[in-house]
Amino acid sequence: MFLFIIAILSQYFAVTGSICRCLSNDSTCWQLFNDSINECLVLPRPSATSCTRDQLNMEACTIAYTNWMNSKWRSEQLGAMQYYNWEMPNVLYTI
Repeated sequence: MFLFIIAILSQYFAVTGSICRCLSNDSTCWQLFNDSINECLVLPRPSATSCTRDQLNMEACTIAYTNWMNSKWRSEQLGAMQYYNWEMPNVLYTI
């Protein structure tokens, strides 16, 4: 059944010339997709973005530094990795 659906969809896209994905550099596609789902898309950022030179916010950076290994805090940050060692390992040292 699954292969049948794939075959039908591939035929549809071949005939209509449509594609069913947005590429990372296609902001128009992403905006249209976001509009179609009532603007529910969010742009995740690493939890210590506020500690980088170009987006430095000392208050937010202090909070990130203080809570860097706090799993509850990390789970509440949009875009944070649950295991801090996978997320920007030297961002806290770029100030």
